[in-house]
Amino acid sequence: MKESIGFSSELASIYAESIRVISEICRSRFGLTYSQFVVMKILSSAEEGLRAGDLACTVGLKIGSLWLLLLDLEDKGLIVKESEEDDRRVMRCSLSVEGASVIAECNSEVLDTLVKRYWVALPDREFFEYARPTIDDNLARLKGESADSAGVPHSPSDVLTASFLVFLRVLTERWTEACRLHQLTLAEARLLVRLADGETRPSDVSEDLFMTKSLVTRLKARMSERGLIHEKENPDNGQSVLLTLTPSGARAAQEVLVELDRVTRNALVFDRGAAMATLNAWHTRIYLNMRAERSFRRK
Repeated sequence: MKESIGFSSELASIYAESIRVISEICRSRFGLTYSQFVVMKILSSAEEGLRAGDLACTVGLKIGSLWLLLLDLEDKGLIVKESEEDDRRVMRCSLSVEGASVIAECNSEVLDTLVKRYWVALPDREFFEYARPTIDDNLARLKGESADSAGVPHSPSDVLTASFLVFLRVLTERWTEACRLHQLTLAEARLLVRLADGETRPSDVSEDLFMTKSLVTRLKARMSERGLIHEKENPDNGQSVLLTLTPSGARAAQEVLVELDRVTRNALVFDRGAAMATLNAWHTRIYLNMRAERSFRRK
């Protein structure tokens, strides 16, 4: 019997923080967006390059969005586009010599940062036995493909696989779409779900959800205006307040959680209980490592 992992504030925080950290390294050090990093990483494992249409399907982007991305990479001299001999209308994309060098350096820096900050004490054996096959299968399911499709190319020894990077982005997009059905942003939904566990201080929300204090302040203002949350005096500290859900907010939290949980359980499915237990343990370790790292950086 198949098992699945549901939505939680911790899981969403892990994915959001991972994308933020990867994006920051790519932008500040290499002038790349997250999606450009993913595209170049996929091309680095495709010896003969990929057709633009196949690349769009692999990375999970619309062809129009991919073309804009590719044009920017081409202008930077990082990729080469060539027409197919049998059909001049079809373009095949591959990395340039400079692009191969840039993606190798960028990938190394991203992986080094993730391992040192967040993936501490996560066994390689567990990754290669459970995590990577599960990610590949679930990415295919999330994209509506068959489990035995070609999937995202990667090196057999690669720990930071392109399929993992695509999975992070695609699942986050699915969550965002689900929240939009309830007139919420993903950040607003995460706050509602967190407050459904109990009233708490704004500073604790920032720490628990890996959000900046300024973002929490903006969310609090917007959602208070909509009648979803309100502030109350903290009985343990008169100089601080507690955030709590209104009755409307509690209903909104429950409704959006049902949808987010459905999306997540469709995306994180396991054939073996051991695989799910391993991934759950990994999520717990990574979340605690992220909290510790953020606390360390604030000191």
